[in-house]
Amino acid sequence: MVYVRETRRSLKERAKKHEADVRLRRDKPILKHFNGAGHGGQDMGVSVLTAIRDKSRYYRLIK
Repeated sequence: MVYVRETRRSLKERAKKHEADVRLRRDKPILKHFNGAGHGGQDMGVSVLTAIRDKSRYYRLIK
């Protein structure tokens, strides 16, 4: 499974938020995924597909 999303936050900030959601068992889609069979928070990883410098939300959505 591949998760693709755009965000204004830094990668570090976004990854910490996801990790906290799983650790604190917040009712979020990421918790449902990592509580599934054969998964755990320790399986979480990040891969950057593209990095952009433009601050425009429209530009991020187009990318």
